[in-house]
Amino acid sequence: MRPLHKTLLLLEVVICFGPMLILLGAGLIVIPVSIMSLVEGEFGGLPLLAMIVGGGLGITSLIALTLKILDPNSSTLTPRKIQLFMACGVLSILGFYFFVGRGGVGWQAVFFVLPLFASAHLLYLGRSYAFR
Repeated sequence: MRPLHKTLLLLEVVICFGPMLILLGAGLIVIPVSIMSLVEGEFGGLPLLAMIVGGGLGITSLIALTLKILDPNSSTLTPRKIQLFMACGVLSILGFYFFVGRGGVGWQAVFFVLPLFASAHLLYLGRSYAFR
């Protein structure tokens, strides 16, 4: 892969996943509250906790697949783990969209759509590894 293509790919990843990464970081703040609500027997924080964990797995898959695309000789996650973790990340994005979108989402939907399209693009670029 040419250096220009690598730079453009990294730019795509940063632009498309940057806002979701910020939201994931903000979600890390709520983990103790979610765990405490689970300990107390209230399951209201469970969907939020599942979205945060799934988002973390999705970011892990994103990094592994991007590294594999940029350097095919690198050792990353197995193809099965990349598929599973990517599915968790996509489900987290969709879950967060439906969780937030109850009140109606307008232009903010772009923050949910961009990572989905970028995930599909990365899976297409890394299809020779991800779907072995």
